[in-house]
Amino acid sequence: MNAFKEKIGVFILAKNEEENIARSVGAFALSGWPVHVLDSGSTDKTREIVSKFNFAATHDYVYTNHCNAYNDIVEDIGIEYRFVIVLDADMVVSPALQSEISKLTAVENRSWRVLDAEVQMFSEGLPLRHASLCPPKIFVFETGNACFVSTGHAEKVAEGVVVERVKNKLIHDDRKSYSSYLQSQYRYANNLVSRYLEGKVSSRDKLRVKWPFLILAVPLVSYIWRRGFLDGRAGIIYALDRLIAEAIMYRQAVASRARSSAERN
Repeated sequence: MNAFKEKIGVFILAKNEEENIARSVGAFALSGWPVHVLDSGSTDKTREIVSKFNFAATHDYVYTNHCNAYNDIVEDIGIEYRFVIVLDADMVVSPALQSEISKLTAVENRSWRVLDAEVQMFSEGLPLRHASLCPPKIFVFETGNACFVSTGHAEKVAEGVVVERVKNKLIHDDRKSYSSYLQSQYRYANNLVSRYLEGKVSSRDKLRVKWPFLILAVPLVSYIWRRGFLDGRAGIIYALDRLIAEAIMYRQAVASRARSSAERN
């Protein structure tokens, strides 16, 4: 380990995140950690907002997918730091979590290379205490060698990379317009269908593409099994969002099969 490296750097992936970026960057105002926003072509006020923080800078970045972005930062872009925190622009690291990260990275004889956290989801700015189906998120990396390998639609930790779970939660609070959410789901769906045709999807994603039952199963798990009804209107909105996301996935898969059939005929 290079003792002359700066200890921790923060890297935020962003494109047109004017509704979120101030909260994500601003959360580090008292941390002493430099923040780097990797912008992949924003046309809104994202860059202007970042420029108002004297501890943050914006850099041009050609984004392809999260797996490549994480590995780029760990192996190259963030190599001047011993550890990097990598976030989407709709994520916020609380002071309590920052303190925990400082303590964990100060331990010299540690076994882990990456840290993950349970995610505190918000819906329309309201916290979800029960409904969330979001899995834990890996967000702190020791720099050097790549930590992720692609699974097609997503990514997973490379074999031999030890993960440790932090106690505090990572906040996910997307305040962008609902039209942006729908556009994102449309992109995810088309990517999923492309990966499926290449044979590069998980078993769960194969079900999403081939069968419609997840359209109802996923929101019911959120609202009933996970007790999302206790989250009030936020729980209803989240369950509906999951239903719509699954429906878009399946709709695009059916459309792809219809086009293929028409081309054969």
